[in-house]
Amino acid sequence: MDQKEMLRQATANLEDLTGNLMPRIGSLEKASKEQEKWLAEVDKKASGKRFGGAAATEGIPLEQELVGVGLWFQGRHTFLTDQITGRKLMAQGLSELGRTKVALQEDTSTEGGHLVPTEIDRVIHRLPVEDEVVGPICKHIKMGSKLMDLPTMAAAPTVSIVAEEGTIPDSTPANPFGKLTLTAKKISGFFTISEELVNDAAPDVIGEFVVQETALALAKARDLQALEGDGVGLNFTGLFSAAGTNVVAGGSAAITYAKLIDAMFKLPSRALNNPGLSWVMSQKLWRDIVKLTDVSGWPIFAPAGGQTLATSRSIHGVPVRLTDQISTVRGGGSNETTLYIGGFGYGLVYGDRQLMEMRIDPWTRMDTAQLRIRLMERTAIGVVRPDAFTKLTAITIVP
Repeated sequence: MDQKEMLRQATANLEDLTGNLMPRIGSLEKASKEQEKWLAEVDKKASGKRFGGAAATEGIPLEQELVGVGLWFQGRHTFLTDQITGRKLMAQGLSELGRTKVALQEDTSTEGGHLVPTEIDRVIHRLPVEDEVVGPICKHIKMGSKLMDLPTMAAAPTVSIVAEEGTIPDSTPANPFGKLTLTAKKISGFFTISEELVNDAAPDVIGEFVVQETALALAKARDLQALEGDGVGLNFTGLFSAAGTNVVAGGSAAITYAKLIDAMFKLPSRALNNPGLSWVMSQKLWRDIVKLTDVSGWPIFAPAGGQTLATSRSIHGVPVRLTDQISTVRGGGSNETTLYIGGFGYGLVYGDRQLMEMRIDPWTRMDTAQLRIRLMERTAIGVVRPDAFTKLTAITIVP
């Protein structure tokens, strides 16, 4: 081969090599520019920005983001020669950066939260409601009609010690008898409820709400009338307004131990010996009683085992029953209340004419698919022996 031919062949080889190198050189230049862009993004970390301008609060650690950026650029470079491997590397990088499809979870609605239903408990949670106070300890009489007369003894017969052959005096007092008339009155609750709510609600609306809550409301109404009823209109005459009860005046002053003793021993011995003997008061007054101290500053009603033990809810062995149905806003300062003590087991009578009954009417509002529900009882309340009770009035309490 002559020199001319050798030169021509070398020139051809050089052209082939140049043709192969130019694309690679272009790729290297492009990769260099991408690398410079990545370095510029890294510099933005100092100003609180993330790769691609994302806020620094995305929650991706810096080390994780750097790994993701590196994988992504490595994939871009590899893609020029190996598209499959390049795509995998870029996908791994984007995954590290959190730029792929989100991980499904329920805290975000569009990522799965819409698929998770909100569970509703089948129980309607409520504040604890006090039990009926007066009903369980008073005397109950079954009534067969709206009215019922209860004969009472207004004056007791007397006896005498008589000398031999002496004349025995008449034992009959003047006007020895009286009566108390019980009048049954209806106490009712009424509801209108859609059939859709009854069928769709998770809790039992009729049982949990209508029946249970109405029964509690009826119990509170009976307590209110038995203790505080004023006899006006449809109200019963309760202990506060009944004539003939024993009265101890509180003098618009705070409760004292002496006043408690006065109220207790104002009762006749028959009431003191009655198994139904109870104190009935508001919880605010009981709080003030428990705080009473002697001259040395020691609690008067401290438990026998020491102050660290629970205080027994009783005063001199007589149980204390608490209720919200006694007013605590009487008097000129609107901070006075009343305390009751007595033999509820024979001095106060409930006439039971009709126990609570529920009626459901699905017809009257059939066109609107509504149920009308009525709950009703018929009850009479009477103070048959007012002398069996003492009321301690005008006691000021701390609000």
